[in-house]
Amino acid sequence: MRPVIVGHRGSPDVCPENTLPSFLKAVEVGVDAIEFDVRKTKDHKLVVIHDETVDRTTNGKGLVRELTLEQIEHLDAGLWFSSSFKGTKVPTLQEVLEKVNSKVLMRIELKDDGIEKDVVELIRSFNLEENVTVASFNLSSLKKVKELLPSLSTVAITANFSKSFISSSLAHFSNTIAARFRTFIQEDVRSAHLRGLTFDAWSIDSCEALSEVLNYGVDSITTNRPKEILTCLLNGR
Repeated sequence: MRPVIVGHRGSPDVCPENTLPSFLKAVEVGVDAIEFDVRKTKDHKLVVIHDETVDRTTNGKGLVRELTLEQIEHLDAGLWFSSSFKGTKVPTLQEVLEKVNSKVLMRIELKDDGIEKDVVELIRSFNLEENVTVASFNLSSLKKVKELLPSLSTVAITANFSKSFISSSLAHFSNTIAARFRTFIQEDVRSAHLRGLTFDAWSIDSCEALSEVLNYGVDSITTNRPKEILTCLLNGR
């Protein structure tokens, strides 16, 4: 069985990352899931953006947590990528849940501490508990999510996998490990499976990398190039 294909921030190779066009393009090319990042604004609204600041992916400047939703909604989140995306906005989490809904699975990465309750409540309000997983590098955040909604699947992320991360993930009630490519080996994937965890590899952006992790038996892969990776799978590469 082929692994689940997760579009990292949508389809960022052809669209501005973490925007509705990027998510809808990923859906169009056939991903099984999309991954995106959530932060809180100054007025406690949830917006979909990766960085602490708006500098890199919009025409504005400043920390997300020091800007109101209204200020962020006036920014252009597409022009930096291409003039054809001029006018694209930073979406709210609510907008993404509304637009994507049950088209594909969604992995929400928590980038700020203290937003667990708000995120869980919004997921619950859309009845999307079966379609959403919550991810974080902060295992304590995942534990809070599980305490709020035990049925929600969680993903423990690491950029530098170590064998102890399996035990740490289990101690914080995680369901899946997401580890950066080339920081783990096949034995690690097997060890996670033996402990009841599924395993995600990120970021897999070439046919060569895909072939390597397929041999490891990973359950899902996260990619910045979803169309290319899906083509690799189709061609058996």
